[in-house]
Amino acid sequence: MDYQLAKDTVMADAFGDDSLVVMARMGDEPPRDRMDALVKSLRVICDNAGAQPIIDRDLAYALFGLSTYLPAELDGWSRRGAVFRPTLLGDEIPRLITAMESIYLGEWIRFDANG
Repeated sequence: MDYQLAKDTVMADAFGDDSLVVMARMGDEPPRDRMDALVKSLRVICDNAGAQPIIDRDLAYALFGLSTYLPAELDGWSRRGAVFRPTLLGDEIPRLITAMESIYLGEWIRFDANG
């Protein structure tokens, strides 16, 4: 996967009509394969943009939306009784947040679900 495809994936998962944010807002569980693909895209972006001093504004906004709205929507639904797969809130969302943090840091942070 190249940088542009990775960025397109992130943008679609943040803002597309069938984005992960929209799915979460509707109370639907984001598919594991889409979450995994998003983390892989974020890794490509981190690896290719790590030395750049500036982050593309559209990408930064997509990262903000994914890191803010996706966890908030899923948490809100779970507080209202929605049941999601056990790995979604305990592993996949923290892994996603760590991947986005890596882009801001400029180097990949290894995620450890066990702390």
